[in-house]
Amino acid sequence: MKPRIAMIALTNQPDPSLGEPAIEVAEQLAAQATERLTALGAEIMQPVPICAARLHNTHCVNGEDTRRAVAQANAWPADCVIFLETGFHTPGLIIPAVREIAAPLVVWAVPNDTWPLVGATLDRGVIADLGIKHLWLYDDIEGEAAVRVMDYARGAMIAARLRNTTYGYVGGRAYDMENTIFDPAQLLEQFGVFTHHVDQLELYLRAEAQQPQRVHEATQQIVRGRQVIGVPDKVMERSVRTYLALHDMALEYRWDFAAVKCQPEMINNYCSVCIGVAQMNDDGIPTACECDTPGILTSYMMSLLVDEPVYFGDTALLDYRTQRLTLANCGAMAMRLARPDVPVRLTQQLEAMGPGRGVCTTYQCRAGHVTVARLQRCRGQFSMLLTPGEAVNRPDSERSANREIWPHAFIELPGNARALADHLLGNHLHMAYGDHVAALTEACNFLNIIPIHL
Repeated sequence: MKPRIAMIALTNQPDPSLGEPAIEVAEQLAAQATERLTALGAEIMQPVPICAARLHNTHCVNGEDTRRAVAQANAWPADCVIFLETGFHTPGLIIPAVREIAAPLVVWAVPNDTWPLVGATLDRGVIADLGIKHLWLYDDIEGEAAVRVMDYARGAMIAARLRNTTYGYVGGRAYDMENTIFDPAQLLEQFGVFTHHVDQLELYLRAEAQQPQRVHEATQQIVRGRQVIGVPDKVMERSVRTYLALHDMALEYRWDFAAVKCQPEMINNYCSVCIGVAQMNDDGIPTACECDTPGILTSYMMSLLVDEPVYFGDTALLDYRTQRLTLANCGAMAMRLARPDVPVRLTQQLEAMGPGRGVCTTYQCRAGHVTVARLQRCRGQFSMLLTPGEAVNRPDSERSANREIWPHAFIELPGNARALADHLLGNHLHMAYGDHVAALTEACNFLNIIPIHL
């Protein structure tokens, strides 16, 4: 998903006696910044407003252009607003507008000969005195500032996209996993997330009500290109029915993300929800098992930064000697994350998990640079563990003993395995491909989450 950035260039209408091409410089720098940020993955509001102070002696008499530009950014709506400071001006250019900005603000002064640093620091002083949080940058467009802007904008985008989302909460706490529970009022107040709770009975009833032809067609789609090993027809049918029921509920209730209890009721008396959760993630609806609310919030936040599912699994092993983390999900993980050179296998869930069993996905995640994260809560305060890593492929013999059929991810950590163990307050971790530590850190800052860099 691309962050939406509204850039507003600020300068002055030059005194003819100075001969400074301030407007032309603003237009050129705005075009360069647009090209640079677009190449980095942003969507830029067009056209970029050029707001120039009209000077009469030393008195700035107009800031209404900036106010109109801010109104346009709010209506678009922008995830982030940039004051691109390209030339000298006095703060009257921004004072009518700055308190009306609805999105996080960046003040970016670009070095050139029309004195932008003077105007930018005057603006910054006003903005700081008003108590408006902002990101300050003084750097060339081709420098690191653009990357910093993108991280800030992505973090702002996560915070903005969380607001007014609906979380589908199916069932409740699995077993006695207290670390997965949550306060719905806190989710609404802190994140803007509304929780819609339904009982697992509805999931079961909808599963049983699925039409046989639809179940057959969905089964053919799920097994296409995959190896089905030892799954009885009845187990496959119930698993697909459960997936279709969960998918229908998500669409009907307009869930943005969801979590399902599964254990023990569904897996003991019908089937596991493994293939349903896996397929929901493949469909682009982030979904977790065991009703892990901090977990699905983590996955949803990370999913906004990538164009594919986020891995969700148990911390099966953390090896201090090799600095390797092994994650193993109980069979409910998206198949789009599998290494491309080995077909995904669909196998029957372990009998020890529950007599209903079900279908689980069996694969290793593909290799690549990853970000590992986990949102967790302690005494009402959320924190997020963050570390980069490198997903690698290992021999199948290194899969977790007695749980070889579960989908695995092997991650080499940058020397911080012990720190991860020392800070982890739950059994699940989350993995997304790419380097997203900086963007998630910015999101934490917007959402009153303590980022913990391992």
